[in-house]
Amino acid sequence: MAHFLTQCLFCFFAEDVGLLPGRMFERLVAHKQITPERLTQGLTQLFTTMQTGGLYGVDDIPWFNGGLFQAIAVPALSAPDLHELRRAADLDWSAIDVSISAPCSSAGSTPPSAASLAPTTPTRPPSSA
Repeated sequence: MAHFLTQCLFCFFAEDVGLLPGRMFERLVAHKQITPERLTQGLTQLFTTMQTGGLYGVDDIPWFNGGLFQAIAVPALSAPDLHELRRAADLDWSAIDVSISAPCSSAGSTPPSAASLAPTTPTRPPSSA
């Protein structure tokens, strides 16, 4: 669960500083008719796209280097989870310092610090020209 939350928090940051296009993460979680099951599917698809870069719907998503999206395991979400993700999406995450990275405990026993929530920086994969 900690890894999934770190991925979500990075997405909040990335859209607030313009690394993800058009408030797409916020639009995904805030969609009025989305169910927890559909959100689980949408997040899995988005995180998968962020592994290598490419199209997510009509949006061009960059490749995010650093391994945060190497493993994708979106848990089954509930209605309260959806509510909390919507609340978090309303916040301004742009002040997170991405130059500091500290991995979260895989067991989730220690909450991550705000500075450790965005351990990757966006770049394009090297071209094989």
